[in-house]
Amino acid sequence: MQETDPKGSKNFESAGQGMVPSKEDPVEVLIRQVDSTINRERTGSKDIGPSVSYSKLYSLASTSDNTLRWIGWISSMIAGLGMPSFVFLIGDVIDSFNVETTSPEDMLDTISLMSLIFTCVGFAVWITCYISYAFLLMFSERVARKTRIRYLEAIIRQESAWFDTTNPSEMSARLGKEILAIQKALGEKMGTIILALSMTFSGLTFAFSRGWSFSLVILAAFPFLAISTSLVTKVMQGGF
Repeated sequence: MQETDPKGSKNFESAGQGMVPSKEDPVEVLIRQVDSTINRERTGSKDIGPSVSYSKLYSLASTSDNTLRWIGWISSMIAGLGMPSFVFLIGDVIDSFNVETTSPEDMLDTISLMSLIFTCVGFAVWITCYISYAFLLMFSERVARKTRIRYLEAIIRQESAWFDTTNPSEMSARLGKEILAIQKALGEKMGTIILALSMTFSGLTFAFSRGWSFSLVILAAFPFLAISTSLVTKVMQGGF
């Protein structure tokens, strides 16, 4: 019978262990996670990784997704163009109540015409706002689904050391929170920004076309209003 060499068997086992990796001790993994968390809290570092530009969020959008996006953006611009016209329509209705220069029949005709225009503009704004919200919501949902898949694929490709510094139990909540923020930025927030910009430029255009001198005086007061509003906001956020 051939005797076995215990040293040779140990070498074989160590070679076998090098070929087949053994499982890590869960206690050691937990200790490394706690140590990394303590080090981050001591140093005060908040490593959130490299920042991504806003345009990168649209990189996963396909041709059909971009079609939904452009339809939503154009609808937001149209809705913003129509909203400032309400002020001038109401002004025309108020001007028609001048009894000295306008007969009751002409007054009634003017009010009827302005009411019809008011209704048509309001219906158009309602339709365009609905289209903008619906299409941008569909666009953001599609891009968010693709981003979620890419996010999970990136997590799976990470090395085991990456999970030592990341709490796996918080990954699902963190993933849902970040994807929801991306979805709002692509859909609801962007539509609101385009609507506000369209309302601003269309309101300035209507104002200068109806009375440029008075509009210029009001426009000159905008910087003071912006500064006072920002100061009030900071005071309210900081507390008294």
